[in-house]
Amino acid sequence: MQEMQEYVETLEKNPHFADGSERLVQILSHPYYGKTILQASPAQFGRDLATTTRPVYGPVVISIPYRACDEIVNKDEMIGKVAIVERSGCVFQEKARRVQQAGAIGMIVIDTEENTKFASGRPPFSMASDKDGKDDIEIPSLFLFRLEGDKLLHAMEKNKETVIAMTSQRVSTNATVGELLKKGRMFDFPTLPQCGLRDGDIVWHSLKYPEIILNLRFNGVNQDSDPRMHQEVVERHVTELKKYLIFGDSDYEFQFYEFFRTVAYGALDLNVDNPKLLSVISAISTLKKDAVPPSVYQRLPGEITRVRCIPRGEHMSCSRISL
Repeated sequence: MQEMQEYVETLEKNPHFADGSERLVQILSHPYYGKTILQASPAQFGRDLATTTRPVYGPVVISIPYRACDEIVNKDEMIGKVAIVERSGCVFQEKARRVQQAGAIGMIVIDTEENTKFASGRPPFSMASDKDGKDDIEIPSLFLFRLEGDKLLHAMEKNKETVIAMTSQRVSTNATVGELLKKGRMFDFPTLPQCGLRDGDIVWHSLKYPEIILNLRFNGVNQDSDPRMHQEVVERHVTELKKYLIFGDSDYEFQFYEFFRTVAYGALDLNVDNPKLLSVISAISTLKKDAVPPSVYQRLPGEITRVRCIPRGEHMSCSRISL
């Protein structure tokens, strides 16, 4: 409600926010090629997409932490990309400032409330600026209600190289497909060197949200592999984790590794139940870390499967996220 009141005040002082133009997130990569268009809401800070005909094109990456209210952990992955963050925890402008400092070229904020959606008939919404702070934001920011945001996240699950446009004018589908047919690709983005999260760390966590990120390396093992291979690759992770994770006592250690095994098997698309929230949070509240041992790289080769776990009721809900 306060954000809405501030927006009405801003409209009275700054008529350009009421220009009537659309703000859109358009998914350009396979298999959408621009056909999926998500209605978005603007920000009262940073670059205004309505003042230019040139969209912001870029790959997308989920911020860690997701709410972007603390130091961005995956800075190396964010450079030159559009950062996806979640609403709440701090003001919108602080989120934008943090991802901008991490090298993002744009920010998309997804609503936290379930089942919200964009409705053109209701009063307009925009992300309020920080009245007490300076507007040092140069990148554009857009807000997606939950249902539109989930569509974007689903696209990212299907294609880890998802590319979007942040725009006020729709990108022609003919143009995107035409580029693909002519060049064999639609966009040329610079390939930047990247390092793993915390230099190979398997586990990252924050108690503020709370939020747990797991970087798993299955090296070709999947749902169809022999069950013995499932167990072997999961236990190999546990062996490496025990070399540098320290818990308050053996009970907390047991709770964490039961949680870890459940999430890892779930990431292999095996049927598991969501772990209990309280036991997981109790365990990680005592967690301390030594340096990540070099054996992690030797014993856990292959591409990273990244899983994010957050509270949903009495359980931790875990899902794969794109790098």
